[in-house]
Amino acid sequence: MGTRDVEEFALDSGSDHSPPPRPGSRGDRSAPHRLWPGLPWVAAALALILAGVMTAPAPGAVVSPWGYVPGLGGEPELAWELETTEITGMWAFRGVLAIAELERVRGIDAATGAERWRVESKAAQCGSDGSSLTCTSIDDEIIVIDPVTGNMDEPVSVPGAQAATAYEDDIVVATSSDIRRVRVDGSAVWRTPLPEGSPVFYGPAVMDGHVLVSTDPARGGLPPLDVETGEPGEPAEVGQTAFPIRDGAWVTDDGESTWVFARGEGQRATLMPAAATTDPALLDFAPSDTDAEWFASAIVPGVSIRYTHDERGMMTLIAIDTRTGEELWSEPTMQWFSRPIVDEDTIAALTESTESRALSAVLALDTHTGEERWRIERDHEIHGVQAGGGNLYLSGPSVISAWELTG
Repeated sequence: MGTRDVEEFALDSGSDHSPPPRPGSRGDRSAPHRLWPGLPWVAAALALILAGVMTAPAPGAVVSPWGYVPGLGGEPELAWELETTEITGMWAFRGVLAIAELERVRGIDAATGAERWRVESKAAQCGSDGSSLTCTSIDDEIIVIDPVTGNMDEPVSVPGAQAATAYEDDIVVATSSDIRRVRVDGSAVWRTPLPEGSPVFYGPAVMDGHVLVSTDPARGGLPPLDVETGEPGEPAEVGQTAFPIRDGAWVTDDGESTWVFARGEGQRATLMPAAATTDPALLDFAPSDTDAEWFASAIVPGVSIRYTHDERGMMTLIAIDTRTGEELWSEPTMQWFSRPIVDEDTIAALTESTESRALSAVLALDTHTGEERWRIERDHEIHGVQAGGGNLYLSGPSVISAWELTG
């Protein structure tokens, strides 16, 4: 399959090189916070002493935007399980797994499964910018939560708020009628109307100085917006639609070109942007074209893995030696998602159970031989897979399990 050129840029938020916060701002963790019985990742570890008590250090990056999970090769061991209500999202941070449920957002200790903190928020829709968790509730309230402690600023009320992301000391919000940047007191810096009757499917996300969302293209879509002014930008520069592929990675498209925006990364890629990799430099590899249409799944040192599918829906994984172009192995499978996780010699992804045919298993294969390394079978469907900080997390209808990576 032919591929289009893909450009990769760094997300503006969550960068390890962000300027220091102003005193008293959201980024200043010494500022007073309401203590709720805590969520993302920054590169520097901080230790603050408040009232003589040492607070937790700011989290470091534990989730790769490229799907790289060190230690994936060894068979995972069950560490703990936690019964929950319906889960709408989960995010791994250093020492904490954050989960959004129907009535609350909670921080779970990664080692024990014990609850560290909770924030009451109805039907919260949350997203991570790499240094905080921003959640909108059905009550039109937006909260920004520290991932480690659960500390949060006062809720910001924005009528019709549907999704939001923190940016510098402000919040970028998608409402039912517009995109706007607001201060922590709710006052608008700017607002830009959405096309009439067009919902926001994904976003907002701040990329290369622009705000992008995905709206209904049949209604004209929405161009990228300058994050400082809200003025429309050029889709040919950063794309127009935005789609999240992993925590910290987005793909944008203007109909002719595709861009990859990854937190803290910035180099050109020529494979399909959803491919998982141990090193984004490997994405410069240009595989040879074949007669069959194929989709990139992963690329690790020496091996490119793609999948094809036929008219019956049968998928086949194919591993190619990147040095010689020769096929190393192929593996038929009814369901293999296109966004797996990898380490240097292992690929793993959600797949069908061998017994129930439900999506209730995670399968890991040796990238060089195709041999099975391990398989986790659950007695319920798996709705989400997350990995970071040495753990693999699986969410189901009302349960989360944590698996210690032993490789």
